[in-house]
Amino acid sequence: MGRGGPKESTTVRAILSYLALRGILAFRMNSRVVMLPGRGGKPAPYRMGGVKGMADIIGCVPRYTQPFDGGFAGRFLAIEVKSAEGKPTPEQVAFLAAVVRAGGLAFMARSVKDVQDHGL
Repeated sequence: MGRGGPKESTTVRAILSYLALRGILAFRMNSRVVMLPGRGGKPAPYRMGGVKGMADIIGCVPRYTQPFDGGFAGRFLAIEVKSAEGKPTPEQVAFLAAVVRAGGLAFMARSVKDVQDHGL
C-alpha cells in the first residue's frame, strides 16, 4: 500500500476481477512510449499500444435489458484508474470526455466502489 491506499496496479486488477464477475468484457490497456532509433539513428519516441491519454481499462458493457435490434449490442467502456493521490493528465481527461461524447461510458476510478457507483 502507498501513502493513501493501494497501488494503482492493485486497483486495476481488482476492478478487472470485479468486471469479469459481472460479465463485462474488459482489458488492461497499456500505453507506453519507448525511444527507438529513428531517422539518422537519432532516438525517436514511438507510442506502443493506444493513443496518448487512453484509459487504463477498455471494455464493452453488455445491454442485458434490451433485445438486440441490429443496433448497438453494448456500450464502450473506458476507466482511468488512479491511486488516492493520483490526478489525471489533460490528455486522460480529454480521452474520457471524447468517449462520453461518442456515447460510451467513461470515468475515473480509485476503487471498485467507484465502478459500482457508475452502475456497473
